[in-house]
Amino acid sequence: MSKGEIPSKKATCGFGPWSLVGRLTFLITLSFVIILCVATLYLYISMHKNISREDNDFLANKIAHLKTIIAANSNNVKVLEEEVAEEVLWGASAQQSAMYFARVLDNHGNILVETKRMKHVLPPELFPRPLGVRQKSGEGIRCKPAAGGDFLLEAARAGNGAGKRYLIQVAMDVSYEKAILLSYRKRMVIVLFVGVIFSIGICVFVVRRGIRPLNDIIKTVRRISAQQLHERIGLTPWPKELGALAAAFDGMLDRLEESFSRLSRFSADIAHELRTPVNGLMGAAEVTLSKDRTPEEYRQVLEAALEEYANLSRMIETLLFLARAENREIPIERLPVDVYSEMENIRELYDAVAEESGVEVICRATTVVNAEPVLLQRVIANLLANALQHTPRGGRVVMEAERLPDQSVNLTVTDTGRGIAAEHQSKIFDRFYRVDPARSLKTSGAGLGLAIVWSIMKLHCGRATIRSEVNQGTTVTLNFPK
Repeated sequence: MSKGEIPSKKATCGFGPWSLVGRLTFLITLSFVIILCVATLYLYISMHKNISREDNDFLANKIAHLKTIIAANSNNVKVLEEEVAEEVLWGASAQQSAMYFARVLDNHGNILVETKRMKHVLPPELFPRPLGVRQKSGEGIRCKPAAGGDFLLEAARAGNGAGKRYLIQVAMDVSYEKAILLSYRKRMVIVLFVGVIFSIGICVFVVRRGIRPLNDIIKTVRRISAQQLHERIGLTPWPKELGALAAAFDGMLDRLEESFSRLSRFSADIAHELRTPVNGLMGAAEVTLSKDRTPEEYRQVLEAALEEYANLSRMIETLLFLARAENREIPIERLPVDVYSEMENIRELYDAVAEESGVEVICRATTVVNAEPVLLQRVIANLLANALQHTPRGGRVVMEAERLPDQSVNLTVTDTGRGIAAEHQSKIFDRFYRVDPARSLKTSGAGLGLAIVWSIMKLHCGRATIRSEVNQGTTVTLNFPK
């Protein structure tokens, strides 16, 4: 890096652009991670809610059962207390795995019966405000007493038919459930970590395998050069997206090959067209300088050279016009132009040529066309000159214009010449393209007239078509849009 040069952000950061494999792997892995996180979080929340619901249902069932015992023994208090004590003590013994605790107090707060050790672990004042006699049990509260552990607590009031009231307090040790949830969370983290590692490996494998056709396309493209424009990606059964890419790329190569071939022909043709007059001028100059000449002879040589210079100048101007037209560098202003008037002006200009050739020229038009006036004159002049050049004596050239239903205008020039064979018609608008000179009755030009017509029609966003039959004649149709 030279002194004073500011380093680019890319060089400063030290990171290049991500590869397609890297991007797809990252995005797919990120998707997997999100899905795994959402799934495991959903399962964890569901498990936590299910455990909490089962614990609350368990305590609610115990409260309901104790209420039933109290309500069924409303007359004999001694029997009631015995049955409640039996339920509390037996139930706690049967639920040792769940660490179930229960306590029943009378209306004055005296403990009638309770699970062993409950007084030391869960004193009465830790329990929440009791529910009413007819109030349904809801969710208990969680508590961490000083003695240790985690408990779910619930309290409710109960009564019998004699009007005596009791207080029921039930509790459940849920420490083991927290341990289960903690273990589940740890396993969740392990599953996520392993899932990410596996997803990265799987994604790299799948993505590399998936873009293998793209690598095949790249290998084929790298073989293509100016000397091998015939190479094509081909119609291999690519994936749908790559199939469209391959077809588009092959289409581009077709256009490039055609343009390259046309450019090569054009370069060869222009070299040939320029070489002929230049060689002629050089030959004339060498012959003239080989010995002394009279002033009149020098004058004749200069006049002939001047005529060749004029031809060369016109050819160069035409090529410059075609190049500018092809690059859309020629500004045009489309104005309404009376076609018949323009046809008549051009016909009068070529009247002497037509009379000398013995060809009748007819103009028919009753409409106007939106076009650039000077370019329209040049189009008509080129078509008429081309038709006169290839129409034998006694023939006829008809220039017509009509408006179509879509409001565009068709301008046609029809001659009764010898026509053009079908194999030449697709190339007739190419630069320097000329059919076999043997078909021409007069000296042929440089082959740029119809190329100019084509370029001018492209500037007008129009179309140029040709229809011809050998020994029947030729019709050139120009369509000017509305």
